[in-house]
This record gives sequence, C-alpha cells and structure tokens, in this order.
Amino acid sequence: MNEKKFKASDLIGIKDPSQILHYVRKWSSALTEEEHIIKSVTQEIHQNLEIKLDRILHELLTYLTPKGTTDADIDEAKEEIWREVGNMGFEQKYRLLKPILKKWSQVRPEVIEINNINVIRRQCTHLKEKDNIQYKGHKIFGDPEGIAMLFVDAWAIGKGLDDLWEWIDDQRARLEKRMSLPTEGKDSS
Repeated sequence: MNEKKFKASDLIGIKDPSQILHYVRKWSSALTEEEHIIKSVTQEIHQNLEIKLDRILHELLTYLTPKGTTDADIDEAKEEIWREVGNMGFEQKYRLLKPILKKWSQVRPEVIEINNINVIRRQCTHLKEKDNIQYKGHKIFGDPEGIAMLFVDAWAIGKGLDDLWEWIDDQRARLEKRMSLPTEGKDSS
C-alpha cells in the first residue's frame, strides 16, 4: 500500500516551495513588508538581550557547587538549569535579576532600561494600536528614528549586561581560586 504523504502546501494550493512563505505571510497578516521587518527586528533585538539575561541568571544559579560533586554531575545540573532558565518568561528573569541590575546600573545606568525594550517588544508582538507604539517619543512604525534609537539603546544595554556577566564570572573565578589555595600555617586538625 503506497499512501501519499499529506502536504500542507498541497492543501493551500502552492506548488512552488519558494512561494510558500510569501503567500502565507500575505494571507495571515495585513502588515506591509516593512512593518514585518520592523516587528521582526524588534523581537530579535529583545531576544538578543534576553539571552544575555539567561547567561547571567545561569551563571548566578551555578555559581558554586557542593564539595564532592563530580564534573559529570555539575555538567548535567548546568544543562538542566540552562533549560529551565530558557523556559522562564522574560518577566520572571527580569524580576529575579532586577535587584542586581539596579545595583549594576550605578556603574552602567543603561542596563535598567532593558524592561523598556521588553515593553516595546510586547507591544510589537500584539500590535494593538500599531501606530501609537513609541520609543522615546519616536513611532516604531513610521519613524525610522524610533527603530534606530531602540537598536542603539539595546546595543548599550547589551554591552552593560556583558560587563555584568564578566564581572560575575571574574568574581566566581577569584572565589574558586581563593577556595582552592592551600591554607599555610593553619592547624588542619
């Protein structure tokens, strides 16, 4: 028995695979090509920042391991924690890291602005009142300066988050080095 495999492209009547995305986008949305790009870029900018939050949260959650833990156990736990961090929503991550971000903003004030990027991302995702979505007084859809400003601010926030991650990683390395140094002149009994 030779059953024909179901193909969604046959169901929607598109024979040329290279045309599927074009038609599906056209049928599923009233956005213009430019508006699709703006929406996509906004989501990508946010995603890049969220990955940096993931790294920071993962670093903090795997900061120290109990004595006697094997490398394999540590690797397994780190992988599981990475998956769980990835399953969390942005708001959960932000709430957990907000106290650290507030402190770090004394050094890098832009990092606390990450939530504003999330607000714009959420507005662009849901597109309620698309023409009213503004970032720092510039319309995201309609004023190129809005998306440019969003990009520049996100870049600065990303650099600040990278610096925070490096600082945390450096503190961890210093602590691990201190903990592994032999204690000279101390009674070990």
